[in-house]
Amino acid sequence: MPLFLSPQGTLSPAGILLLFGFPLLLLEYHHRHFNGLLFYVGFALSAAILITTIAFNVLGGGDDDNSNLLVKKNEPASSVVRKLSENLNSRDYCIQCIHYLYASLRTTPSNLKILHQLHFPSLIPKILAIHDKDDLVGNVCFTAVTNLLTVEKKRKEDSSKSPDDEPLSSQSTNEICTDVSVYIKFMSNSLEREKCRENENDECAISAAELQRKGCLLVGSLADISPKFQNDLVKSNAIQSVLDAARFFRLDVPVTQWAMMALFSICYDNPSGKLVLLEEGGFEVIVSAVNQHLNESLHVVRQSVATLFDVLRITNEIDFNKVRMAAFNAGLIEMLEAVRDSDHGKDSSISQMVTIILENCRPTAIPAVDGVMRQRKK
Repeated sequence: MPLFLSPQGTLSPAGILLLFGFPLLLLEYHHRHFNGLLFYVGFALSAAILITTIAFNVLGGGDDDNSNLLVKKNEPASSVVRKLSENLNSRDYCIQCIHYLYASLRTTPSNLKILHQLHFPSLIPKILAIHDKDDLVGNVCFTAVTNLLTVEKKRKEDSSKSPDDEPLSSQSTNEICTDVSVYIKFMSNSLEREKCRENENDECAISAAELQRKGCLLVGSLADISPKFQNDLVKSNAIQSVLDAARFFRLDVPVTQWAMMALFSICYDNPSGKLVLLEEGGFEVIVSAVNQHLNESLHVVRQSVATLFDVLRITNEIDFNKVRMAAFNAGLIEMLEAVRDSDHGKDSSISQMVTIILENCRPTAIPAVDGVMRQRKK
């Protein structure tokens, strides 16, 4: 009935034509008066209905999102958050309200403070828990949280330049990330569903891959906040989830790229993260990613090499010989030599990292007392 009713519930022009056209036709049919005048009027109105219907369907009016919008254009954030909080069980409300709110941050970054005052971030974990099997809802939620973190990070950077633009408190950041395990669990469950899916459905596969990509992007953004969040992610099995995503969607460049970025962010200067990466076969995944996309993606190669460069630094908390042998057995040397000889090897940052890793991690290299690698004399 959307053709004959407006979004406000009143009669549309087609509805008015229908209301008056058919009665006139029926009246003329039964009484045959006025020399057929009613017949012609009714016929004209009915023809108008037919033309309107055809135009409505051909031009895509039946699928016009405006007819089903739950959020009005330029609606205040307070009203949208209220709608969302009252309709957490509604998939459509969640998708439209969250999309509207995070999209508003792009045009009006100052809305971030308003959203925190309205406790919008605290609704995200509740929505993910309710719609725990809906990848589309997960995609929207992951994007919203990532955008919130990005805008807040920029505000903090700008606050050093403009005293009037004060950053949000750490309490606001904690509200966004009350429990990081919620996001990791959603990622893992989505991937398990995709692994178990029997029928081939390109739309479902694309949605699942996009959720893993956004999940990896979110993990990296969370890890960048502070060492505390790095450790929280390690405890929440974020590294395992990211590695699983990289393994399953190994042919997908965007998923691989952001998975490598997430691993770098979690493990950077974080001994506990590096140990988990080692124990979970992370070197094999990273080496495989570079080999798979060596001729496709500069970003995958650069991020992967950067992760290896950091993980293979000598620290007192990790047995370097164990780390080096695990990397060597995963095919590190052959992979790095291939990178060096490829077009990407001309990139200055990649070239420098590859050279240093190769010098330090060959079987003939041994660590010096001061923590700097040197070559074993032959």
